Amino acid sequence: MKTETIRLALEWIPNTNHTGFYTAIENGYYADEGLNLSIFMPDDHGDGRDWLLQGKADFAITEQMSLSDVFVKDQQTPLVAIAALTDHNLSGLLTNHQISRPKDLTGNTYATFGYPTEQAIIRDTINADGGDYNQVTIVPNDMIFDPVKDLADQKYDGIFVYHHWEGLMARLSDENEDYHFYYVKDYVPEFDYYTPVLAANTHFFWESTATLPDDF
Repeated sequence: MKTETIRLALEWIPNTNHTGFYTAIENGYYADEGLNLSIFMPDDHGDGRDWLLQGKADFAITEQMSLSDVFVKDQQTPLVAIAALTDHNLSGLLTNHQISRPKDLTGNTYATFGYPTEQAIIRDTINADGGDYNQVTIVPNDMIFDPVKDLADQKYDGIFVYHHWEGLMARLSDENEDYHFYYVKDYVPEFDYYTPVLAANTHFFWESTATLPDDF
């Protein structure tokens, strides 16, 4: 059987959002279909979305908000989400002990990744809980970061992360900090969108539809 190499870019360092891909490789599921799945982390530790656009990856794990921000700028961007990795949105606010619910970020500090969609989600979550986003201090967050330690060091009071990665890291942390996690979908039901997702470059996807196994 001829083997075809498929390049998959991660949206961050290998973590629990990627477990299924590594398990499938370990169990030989891709090899059984004639595929060699090559997984890599973008050099800038950033979003695999940009690697799709540059043709450096065939598929990428990314976030809905990342795709949304691209389509707002250009609706003809050659990207498409083709699968959800989870049934529900597992992202939310990870905070330190000072924040007992999202509205408590009013008058405190939130670290942003810089996505307009992300900031809108956090704004609506805080406001839906009775807070005032306009009174939140917004600071930039480095892409090379340890939110668990940063929160304990009081670099900021809240950040937008995934429960099954940074949320679990906080729960297992040895830091002297009482962390809290709040799903955004619990405050704004419309935020129960699919994320993370598996995305593809549309040019590669449609060209490869005829050759990739049906089960892929």
